Amino acid sequence: GEEWLRRVTSILEHFPERLGTDQQREISLQGYLDDYIQEENKRVQRQITVFLPHSQQTSILPFRGIVEEYCRLLGDEESRDLKTRMAWKKYPQSMAAVQQLVTSTGLVASHDEAFSLDAVSAVL
Repeated sequence: GEEWLRRVTSILEHFPERLGTDQQREISLQGYLDDYIQEENKRVQRQITVFLPHSQQTSILPFRGIVEEYCRLLGDEESRDLKTRMAWKKYPQSMAAVQQLVTSTGLVASHDEAFSLDAVSAVL
């Protein structure tokens, strides 16, 4: 644990250790773990398949920042494909509702092979 933190990240330089309620050492981070991994140790970005509300089409987005990317995919007129543009024309209230729901809850309809079907209720 601690050796990995020292070798791969800058966490110990930024955040103090403290004892948790269980008397175990802990460090509270602000943001994502990847923010503190040193550049030479960066990992490949995890990708996730998301479902679009208006078609059977799926899209693959980076897991990190998925809510923003999903809303950009639906909302940015320049990024929209033909099906998405048609859905906004035909069902503007429904598409706006999806975008608002995703923005306010952080929930994105998705599928990830890494999760078993019994554990698909994770909030991102």
